[in-house]
Amino acid sequence: MEQPVVSSGDQHPPQGGLKRTLTLPFVIFYGLGVTVGAGIYVLIGEVIARAGEFAPVSFLIAGLVMLFPAACYAELTGRLPYAAAEAHFAEAGFGSRHLFLIVGLAVASVGIISSAAIAHGAVGYLLQIVDLSPTVLLIIVVLATGLVSGFGVRESIGLAGLLTLIEVSGLLAIIIGSAVSGADLAGQAVKAVPPSFSSVIWFGVISSSLLAFFAFIGFEDIPSIAEETVNPQKTLSRGVFITLALSLSIYVAVAIAALASVPVEQITSTNAPLALVFAETTGLSPLSITLIAIVATVNGIIVQILMAACAFTALRAAVRCRPPSQKSADGPGLRSTRRFWQRRLSCCWPSPFPSPGWRNGRRSSRCASS
Repeated sequence: MEQPVVSSGDQHPPQGGLKRTLTLPFVIFYGLGVTVGAGIYVLIGEVIARAGEFAPVSFLIAGLVMLFPAACYAELTGRLPYAAAEAHFAEAGFGSRHLFLIVGLAVASVGIISSAAIAHGAVGYLLQIVDLSPTVLLIIVVLATGLVSGFGVRESIGLAGLLTLIEVSGLLAIIIGSAVSGADLAGQAVKAVPPSFSSVIWFGVISSSLLAFFAFIGFEDIPSIAEETVNPQKTLSRGVFITLALSLSIYVAVAIAALASVPVEQITSTNAPLALVFAETTGLSPLSITLIAIVATVNGIIVQILMAACAFTALRAAVRCRPPSQKSADGPGLRSTRRFWQRRLSCCWPSPFPSPGWRNGRRSSRCASS
């Protein structure tokens, strides 16, 4: 089945379609929000434990490896700029509508499960400063983030962008603090280069790069906002590469700053390595980085809910027997309702439901001509 291609000059969707309002800055903030998350606050200690002072090279290798899937996403998204992009890629490659629905539901499920998992992580941080029942906090977090996601994609991503700035500011504070405190960042950067091709050194570097890889996961969610992005062919591909470049730069710089400011033994002996580094480099209370970690988790929930909602939008259009370029006439009420059910489903697993446009593995006759 041939997939329709949206022309690069198509700034507005067809009648009743989703409104294209997101420009490159919004896409970058969304990408950073799903990529630079709370994971780096934990992963940095594990990576340094395996690679030692060569940890920056591990992040660099992981970033270079991610360049290949980033190029694939940038190219394919330019050809098929639709929500639930992976489902459209699968359908275009294998010509199977069954596979489209399976992959689409899988993409939406990732958003549901991820938002639920991150919500539990947010509760763990909140319990350190709020004396409430974990169940009550979980309900508050899910309802609050779901409410924000229901305001509209531009407003939701705008808030997510603000939270991303706060989130990244914690990492930048570590980098700037280490430089102001007199840490030898340049010297540490030189030490980060392995002096030889010793198998012992490179085994630690390569094995830790496998962990560092997970710090870059998230930019693949950028295509989920394709249908609300202005000029998606150019904007999304640029957003993918800029997000990857900024994430890589931040991670390498944070690793260098951590190693230059705190001994490896101290970093690897604590469960909150960046909290330790933050306190050492800035002189501020570790509570500050805890609050930033809460912001990071809340931001992660919002962007995952948005991703799942966009995936459900694509599936809803498909089961109604319309091509991806002819999205349903969803008003703010329907989009808000869909996101309402998404946040409800963040606490449980959705049961599969049959598509009215499919019967016995085939599209019904009234859909055959669409």
